[in-house]
Amino acid sequence: MNLTPEELVKANRLESLGLLASGVAHDFNNLLTTILAGVSLAKDNRDTSALGDSEHACIAAKGLTRQLLAFAKGGVGTQTVVAPGDIVNDSLKLAAAGSTAEVALEIAENVHPVRVDRAQILQVFQNLVVNALQAMPPPPHRPRLHIHVSNTSLADEQIPLLAAGDYVEFQVRDNASGIAPENLPKIFDPFFTTKKHGTGLGLATVLSIVRKHGGQIGVDSSVGVGTVFTVYLPPRRRADRGPGTQGSHAPFRHRPRVVHG
Repeated sequence: MNLTPEELVKANRLESLGLLASGVAHDFNNLLTTILAGVSLAKDNRDTSALGDSEHACIAAKGLTRQLLAFAKGGVGTQTVVAPGDIVNDSLKLAAAGSTAEVALEIAENVHPVRVDRAQILQVFQNLVVNALQAMPPPPHRPRLHIHVSNTSLADEQIPLLAAGDYVEFQVRDNASGIAPENLPKIFDPFFTTKKHGTGLGLATVLSIVRKHGGQIGVDSSVGVGTVFTVYLPPRRRADRGPGTQGSHAPFRHRPRVVHG
């Protein structure tokens, strides 16, 4: 209550930087797991088949360091035009390496490219994929993960706080255990987790990155059925003119084409 406006801005910035730094450390652990798996397989069994995944994980880890530096300067880092399918493919190579889950990737025709910080958006989908795989029940459950990417057009107020217009829609759907209704409103909160060794920073970081790119993220889940996360990002032609959003972006809950809250 006694802080000046300038001191409040500085305190909030330091808090945000600390949150992102913790999120980057969380993702580094995931990447190091992939790296170590490939190296151990090559060392112990003379099997080099997983070294490619290790190499990709090293490149992604390097990108995360650039993300942290960019955030410290206040921005979304170096943005490039990328094909959404390439981003999702690369995320799966890193996050689903060694998984026994049945993974289906569906890319609609003529999906618009997006202008993004590639390392940051990779981090978004790696987190979503890893969370889905970690939530799968043990055998004899048959884990399935389905990712669908397509163009979509939104009307005013169809998605809370997201302006009308064209977007690229990413759906990440699993058949895992689902999220309890009482936990669903809190999953994007920093440090909230139901995992025994979780940090509660993965989804908080995902939300922060999507918001910075002028997008929105939502979730719907049914216990015993599964969870679907939907990410909306503006296509290149709109991102070049600036984010197509108004105000802040609270995560929303959704069912197909219906928004709750």
